[in-house]
Amino acid sequence: MTRSAPRRGPRWYVIEVRPAALGWDDEERPADRVRAVVEARRGDGRPVRLVRAVTIPEDGSCLLVVEAPSRSAAAELARDADLDIRGLGETVRAGGARQPEG
Repeated sequence: MTRSAPRRGPRWYVIEVRPAALGWDDEERPADRVRAVVEARRGDGRPVRLVRAVTIPEDGSCLLVVEAPSRSAAAELARDADLDIRGLGETVRAGGARQPEG
């Protein structure tokens, strides 16, 4: 069996953000905070992008899908956006194959 070359470049990560105690107001929306950090980083050599944001109505948490070159870059994005995160994990692409590290 032939192995394909490891995928290079950005990967997608899911950041799970803890719900705000009183709900999200305009300044606290996680997606808006991430967008602001992404915009501030344009052109500085740290390519990150917000792909999608989903709010979970049952518990008020938020899932952010971000594109970043590494897990540490995604974690740095969350820190810079001052998010209270529950978890951070790499996504699985269509076809069920986990993206290789590298």
